Amino acid sequence: ECAVILASHYPTHSISHKVFALLHIPSAQSGMHLAFTPLAAIGLTLSILGGLLRMYCFDTLGHFFTFDFCIRRDHKLITTGPYSIVRHPSYSGFIFAYIGMVLAHLTPGALLTEYLTAFPGRFYVKEVMSIWFVLRAMRCAFWVPRSKEEDEGLKKTFGKEWVAWAARVKYRIIPGVI
Repeated sequence: ECAVILASHYPTHSISHKVFALLHIPSAQSGMHLAFTPLAAIGLTLSILGGLLRMYCFDTLGHFFTFDFCIRRDHKLITTGPYSIVRHPSYSGFIFAYIGMVLAHLTPGALLTEYLTAFPGRFYVKEVMSIWFVLRAMRCAFWVPRSKEEDEGLKKTFGKEWVAWAARVKYRIIPGVI
């Protein structure tokens, strides 16, 4: 979006022509009205905070972090940092980042929204983006049953320690909800 905004402000520059050509935008006078709106700012903030939360989770777990659930030989139950608020905060971060991306990309003034409005005949963009958003939403929905499975594995491994932690930290992903 930054490249298109800059290209729109400097339409005669050679790089601007390349940006427009790459994105199949006829010119700076395309009818697109790019703007960084408050809703887009909220979306960007949520995306950044979600990503930072995930990084904090990875750092808190240290060598216990894996993308696939497993219990290591020297495994310890981590109950500090973000794990003292919800039991699966990395999933919370992913969901916040996803919601932020949707807000940032689908608000009026965002490149994607303006592109689809200015060039309604270019349906392939709409289909590709729709598929992307649906797949990401499905991935968010995937975290709920996965967090249950991970809780079962952790409970089986850590027993009373996990039960005490789960009593203190009641929610798996979103405080007060899930």
